[in-house]
Amino acid sequence: MKRKALWLIAGMCYLPMLSKVIHTYDTQSSGCIRALVDSIDCRNDLTRVYVRLKGVPHTSSRIDNVTMQAESTILTMNDIDGVDVKRWFQWEDSPYIPIEIDFAPLKKQCERLVFTI
Repeated sequence: MKRKALWLIAGMCYLPMLSKVIHTYDTQSSGCIRALVDSIDCRNDLTRVYVRLKGVPHTSSRIDNVTMQAESTILTMNDIDGVDVKRWFQWEDSPYIPIEIDFAPLKKQCERLVFTI
């Protein structure tokens, strides 16, 4: 039993080494919703993008789809947490809403990513 627990702990310590988190980047936005990318977590099973949406407080917005273009590859989002897709959401007192967007895993490292919301 102790050996199984040791292997489980060792496996849990090894999994974070398989992913890569990108923090250094420049962002540009155009349109009414501004997206500020905090970090991109590149894993073997998915690519998770941590974003802060910036908008005007006490107004409504809607996100129907998010795509990520990595060179010639275009990926459509699998899941989004923080807002509902194809539903209106309200900006409260703060102009920022933190969200997480999941995409399929990237096959290779890219120098430039383009997000379309």
